[in-house]
Amino acid sequence: MVLLSRVEFAVTDFKKSLDFYLSLGFRLKSDKVNFSWGQLAVFDAGTAEVAISKNPKSPSFDSGKKSAGIVLMVEDVDNFYSQLKEAGIRPDAEPVDNPFGFRSFSVRDPDGFRLEFSKSIL
Repeated sequence: MVLLSRVEFAVTDFKKSLDFYLSLGFRLKSDKVNFSWGQLAVFDAGTAEVAISKNPKSPSFDSGKKSAGIVLMVEDVDNFYSQLKEAGIRPDAEPVDNPFGFRSFSVRDPDGFRLEFSKSIL
């Protein structure tokens, strides 16, 4: 069995991305974000972690078009959608019921990575 431990995004503007993920309600696991090699912020995401990093020496840094995404479960999709809009975050679209049994919506972080917030409706 493979279990998700961490999803990490290489970002171009660390401060902007840090503020974005904090505004989504993620909590930092450590206040230390600056390291000799660059910057790393690790957020608690329940049984896994979401991380952002900026390491100019890494081959994945600024590698062009971003296509990664992550699906995160929330208790109340519509309420969370409203909270993000009130915080000034622009979701891609309103929450919808999809054919796989989830109600969801998504947002893009400052580097264009897609974060989908879902709730099972089965």
